[in-house]
Amino acid sequence: MGFRDTDAAPEPGERIPGQRAGRDRRGRAAEARAHRGTRWIRPAVVLLTGLLVSACTGESPAPAATDDVLGTVVHDTFTALREAHDIPGIAVGVVHGDRTRLFEFGTTAPGGDHPVTEQTIFEIGSVSKLFTTLLAGSAAAQERLDFGDTPGRYLPQLRDHPIDSARLRDIATYTAGGLPQQFPAEVTTEDEIWRYFQQWRPTYPVGTTRLYGNPGMALLGQATAAALGRPFEDAMRAEILEPLGLRHTYFDVPETEQDNYAWGTAQSGAPVRVSPGPGDTEAYGLKTTASDLLSFVAANMDSRRAPLALRGPLDATRRGYYRVGSMTQALGWERFDHPTSLEALQAGNSAEIVNRPQPVEPAAAASGPALFDKTGSTGGFGAYVVFVPSRSLAVVVLMNRNIPIPARVAATHRVIETLGSA
Repeated sequence: MGFRDTDAAPEPGERIPGQRAGRDRRGRAAEARAHRGTRWIRPAVVLLTGLLVSACTGESPAPAATDDVLGTVVHDTFTALREAHDIPGIAVGVVHGDRTRLFEFGTTAPGGDHPVTEQTIFEIGSVSKLFTTLLAGSAAAQERLDFGDTPGRYLPQLRDHPIDSARLRDIATYTAGGLPQQFPAEVTTEDEIWRYFQQWRPTYPVGTTRLYGNPGMALLGQATAAALGRPFEDAMRAEILEPLGLRHTYFDVPETEQDNYAWGTAQSGAPVRVSPGPGDTEAYGLKTTASDLLSFVAANMDSRRAPLALRGPLDATRRGYYRVGSMTQALGWERFDHPTSLEALQAGNSAEIVNRPQPVEPAAAASGPALFDKTGSTGGFGAYVVFVPSRSLAVVVLMNRNIPIPARVAATHRVIETLGSA
């Protein structure tokens, strides 16, 4: 089967599932042609239109101005992170009040000499889940989908099976009864995916236990597409990407953008890119630039940046459904009280939370300032996005090496705390 998102980290010594290495220029679209005939493992190339945020580009030299707190903390923090983890390249985007800036470091491939620029495209792994939950929220706002429904209402092949006892809100928040982190290795085709869901049996009562993973998000995406009456990729383009002006966000990077598509770094140090896999489109398949992703996160932080039709859905994705430790699970986003310590933020994004089932307790009504975040990984890339509405502060971090999540969180937390005290 193809590569799987790796936010659900492998156990020590476990091989990271299939990843595609090499330096061919075909990209994922060419490889996906071998899977033509399934809409879960897509061959489609998505072309987008929109607008770009303003940015500060270049290699991000040390800021000359002594009063450039933002430039100094980003430069110092991510230069150190890059050196500590041997990361070929990093792109960082920051919205702070009315300022929007991008910073680039290093190169687009391991051992390469092409610098990261504003146009560089990175794989974002599970950050893609934020787009899927927003699409579901948009369908709900149009009264085409109800999170209180079970999936069988939209996917008749699942009616009268145990999976149909879970509501879409349970599926969207990883509490459907123990859907696993990944599809089993033998599940590779659309027919096998449907048979898997039909034969699946819950391990826990619905709504009691969180187990983070990709199959549930894939199921949510397919139910949403069915509710909207169009393929998932088409719905995402029409309902989310184009309205938000995300011109450089793709499921499959087109040939015209291949020079801008970074190569990730495998554990061996070889160049690598993500390969098709079951549920990739809905759970971890997007590639984008720091500029596009910053626009998306900024719209989540302040929905007034988005078209009117998306403002309600954007706000709804921030609603908390239950709590696990210091983290409250929303739709895609994970919420923390703000200010929050680095230790609490790392604990909420820890391997224990990601990899192990966790009992949940009802979320209290939202009150006070909050921080929202999401991590994403593939075999060769790492991403982290975070925003704090009360500070009008958003940060996106994209890199072409999958480094430990605590290191990403620590670097970004330092930027947030420095700007908060500036």
